[in-house]
Amino acid sequence: MSCMWLISSVIIMIAFKLSFIHALAIGACVAPTDPVLANAILKGNFAETHVPLRLRNVLTAESGANDGLGYPFLFFALYIMRLGGGKAIGTWVYSTWLYQVALSVVIGVVAGYVGRKALRYAETAGWVDKESFLSSSITLALLLVGVCTIIGTDDILCCFVAGNSFTWDDWFRVETEDTGLQETVNGLLSMSFFMYFGAVIPWDKYTSDNMLEPWRIFVVVLLIM
Repeated sequence: MSCMWLISSVIIMIAFKLSFIHALAIGACVAPTDPVLANAILKGNFAETHVPLRLRNVLTAESGANDGLGYPFLFFALYIMRLGGGKAIGTWVYSTWLYQVALSVVIGVVAGYVGRKALRYAETAGWVDKESFLSSSITLALLLVGVCTIIGTDDILCCFVAGNSFTWDDWFRVETEDTGLQETVNGLLSMSFFMYFGAVIPWDKYTSDNMLEPWRIFVVVLLIM
């Protein structure tokens, strides 16, 4: 991912005639592999038939983790622009790596472990109905997004780590694999987000600004891919 970040930044710097620091900020946004697009070769009959399970697991881990780990790359460029020099590096280390990344990982591990143990105990004791059982993972994700947003840590990375901790022994996945709930919710949320994102993009800026000419964008996308 570090190589993807640097190479993408160089391409963006040359194509749009930006400074390298500004290009690093944009490159940090395009370097992570999109987990939504990766689903095309991770799930479904084609993936299960042609893509080995070990490779699918590696792709899932990489695409899930690097969205959250894109934070340090982005904030490295932002801190250099705002603070400059040694102060930027110090702030980047303790604010981004320790507070936003490391703390998010710790919260995710603890929350996922506690949630898994509590749900398993409640299911064994007969304290939870089927509907609540199926929605427990979504509830946990929403809780963590709220908590991480309040304290200012990386919510995407936290949810990814919590999901791994929550399904560590594969018990929850086995219990819910026939329901299709996770795939349905994921599809609805992904579709809604991309529709909203496409609607709010200021498309007029892509033609009125010479630096955002369509041919430049096309060349950059082609080279990055």
